[in-house]
Amino acid sequence: MSLARGELRSIVIAVIAALSVAGRADAVDGIAVTTHYELDKPKSIHFPQYSSLVRHDVRDGVVVGSRTIYDRGDAGMCVLSPTGDSLAFLRNDGAVMVMTVDGGEARQVAELKHFGDTALSRQAICPIYWPIGRDDEWLYVRDHPAELHRVSLDTGRRELVIKFNRTIEMAMSRYADKRQGLIVGRPAEAMLVIYDLAAGTGDLYNDVATFGEQGACGQAISPDGSLIAANNGGHNRCRLIDPDGNKIGEFALNQWAPEGDRPERMWQFFRWSNHPVWLMVTQGGGGSGQDMAFTNAMLLNWKEGRQVRLTNNAAGSFDYSGGFHETNVEMLLQLGLQSGEAPYTATLALREDARGWRWDYGDGATGAEPQHTYVEAGSYTVTARKGDAIRRGKVAVRPQRPTRAIAAMVDANHVIVRFDEPVVVAEGTRWSTESGLTSEEIRLSDDARNALARLSGNLTDDDSLTLSGVTDRAQVPNAPAEAKLRVAYRHWPATLDGATFVWQTDAAINALWDADGEHFVEAFVLPEGLARRDRYGAMITLGGSFQPLKPGWDPDHRLMVQGRRDKELTIELVFAPDRIEQAQYRRQPNEEPMPAMLYSWAWGNKSGFFVAQDGDRLYFQPQTMISWGKGFQEPVTIGTITDLSLQHVLITQREGELAIYRNGERVVHRTDIGGQPWFHGARTRFGNYGWRGRIDMVAVRTKFTEDATARASYEAAREALARRPTVEQIEVEAKLIVASRLPEPKQILPYHNALVVNEWQLLHVVRGRYEDDKVRVAHWAILGDEKLETATVQPGQQRTLKLERWSDNPMLEREFLSDTLEEDFDMPLFVEAD
Repeated sequence: MSLARGELRSIVIAVIAALSVAGRADAVDGIAVTTHYELDKPKSIHFPQYSSLVRHDVRDGVVVGSRTIYDRGDAGMCVLSPTGDSLAFLRNDGAVMVMTVDGGEARQVAELKHFGDTALSRQAICPIYWPIGRDDEWLYVRDHPAELHRVSLDTGRRELVIKFNRTIEMAMSRYADKRQGLIVGRPAEAMLVIYDLAAGTGDLYNDVATFGEQGACGQAISPDGSLIAANNGGHNRCRLIDPDGNKIGEFALNQWAPEGDRPERMWQFFRWSNHPVWLMVTQGGGGSGQDMAFTNAMLLNWKEGRQVRLTNNAAGSFDYSGGFHETNVEMLLQLGLQSGEAPYTATLALREDARGWRWDYGDGATGAEPQHTYVEAGSYTVTARKGDAIRRGKVAVRPQRPTRAIAAMVDANHVIVRFDEPVVVAEGTRWSTESGLTSEEIRLSDDARNALARLSGNLTDDDSLTLSGVTDRAQVPNAPAEAKLRVAYRHWPATLDGATFVWQTDAAINALWDADGEHFVEAFVLPEGLARRDRYGAMITLGGSFQPLKPGWDPDHRLMVQGRRDKELTIELVFAPDRIEQAQYRRQPNEEPMPAMLYSWAWGNKSGFFVAQDGDRLYFQPQTMISWGKGFQEPVTIGTITDLSLQHVLITQREGELAIYRNGERVVHRTDIGGQPWFHGARTRFGNYGWRGRIDMVAVRTKFTEDATARASYEAAREALARRPTVEQIEVEAKLIVASRLPEPKQILPYHNALVVNEWQLLHVVRGRYEDDKVRVAHWAILGDEKLETATVQPGQQRTLKLERWSDNPMLEREFLSDTLEEDFDMPLFVEAD
């Protein structure tokens, strides 16, 4: 049995699976349209001179014919109509044109007045949408970087539909008059936001999904509104999420390319077809739109992994996806898709006169009204009939449950409460602590899953917080499962003055204000490559690295802006190397070596500042405004690594002064450092360029730290570590009996790490206590999409194993676990310790 122990939701998968259609399983009969560009400059897509529209006929999974249907050299991005017989395209002068897919004359229906604006003139962003509405005469256009309009195809009349509060990039669902009618991506903020088109104003969801660096580009939404596709941060994978932000799947975007021609970074644009599992994808190699080696269009069945290559271009030409229409699929879900928590009342609107229809609600009940309350959780197909006319829809009902919450102290007079779903806090609500403090203000985060309470006084010890006035967003609201939450007193860091990034393992809640002081965010870190988290949530770098996750907030930019203002710097680290000597790193044998960086806010080793290890020497590489542009100043030695124990280092700098503390003692004090710290925009990484070890705490502030505060922060870190629960560990000599099947990295998607369970025969207990003669052990098998050599073992092999109980490692519940052994619920599961 292979299973993932995590929170991967299955309800949307069940909805999509129910949308099977009649016809051959291996046939994808339909038409696709692309915009084909011939470049006037090699590898440049920003200055296309020759662009045409091409129709591709697809049958039995292959392209059986392609022909140009518009060839005037001025066609921009295009989109198919819901019926598949017409298309709209943006001409290079900003005119919106409509024509049939068979060719013929193109007629102008609108002109984008703001086409010259940067957000609209980029051909990578198509501001034309042709959804299904109550009246199909309307074509939707983004005639302003922050506005959505609709235009009558008959009269050209224009209406403002929704006005956003910022420039946006967006994709639209196929149903313009339903909830979840519009998805808006904010790639610059690495997030997705859904607006309710039916309401016309405001966010339906905020911060639906946070992506890594520069993620959330190339958005598309499935025809039923239940799935969203967008690029991940590396622009090499497509991530699928539902409208609540749950990850449903993920797949590689360069899987069709030849083995030796698979760039790490891709350029993508998605269009969802009229079928819920077929995506039309434009993709090509290159680091950016101005460095394009090739770009082609393809169809990808995300559920079955099947694909159809539409074009095969050499460098110098490319095709943008305009859409795919499967001709043997009836128009799906005219009644739309709705979802909610039981009990849920669904109102399923008809485009026609509502009188005379007979409704089958899918749960055994029938009636004459387009409204029904579902008491039990499940996925229901709703059918409306009137004579020969049939209309269908879907209602997905989640089980009723109260929201769950945990609380943590942020600083002396702020407490944050994390909820496991969006909540509502009633106006005028006041929370109280057991010590007698009350909340003077409660702020909800943008995603409504975190609430920050400012207290009337300062916390001085562990406390508890009593909640009131909080409910989830179900139609029948639920209060939190627990009204009283424990709040542990936070001793570390000693001060948050000037903090730009504070992180104390993933098990803690780390909250900070954003740069404008209006919103607060949580600080997270994201593993890259051979990196993972340990039992406490600490960063373990095994040749990989971690970067701060940016949930609508850029800590690198915050550090630059705040550092330029304050002109001071403090870096505080709690870490343990896993080897006394660490070597410099080279990507290629002839390249300049890079230092093994424990912490870096820098571009390589050319600019910025970092903490690194060279052999057994630990040092800080400063850079100031005086040295910027002239190379680094001389590195400052912190000391030597003599053992592998956890240690605390605090580095603090201001103009003309540098002090470094190691385990609370000042080991460096210099007044010959010229100029103020250098803040010019860089990238934060932990464990970069091959540094190997464990990082438990990080605090970066733009204030200088005096002696007393530095020592107090060390003592606080030491006390925090001492309060961690101890984990029992046993050491055994064992022989492998049977191993679970070792999966391939692509088989565990959307996970990137995996463990595999093997069964061992105990030969001898070296340390600790274990009574049985057999033991089942989870071993790391895949890290960062790479299969580990140590994961391959054969029956009969003997090893010495250091083991911890699986239940003592709660962070592992986030990872994929492959267990294909015969079930034995009486045998406890262990994990091989580092």
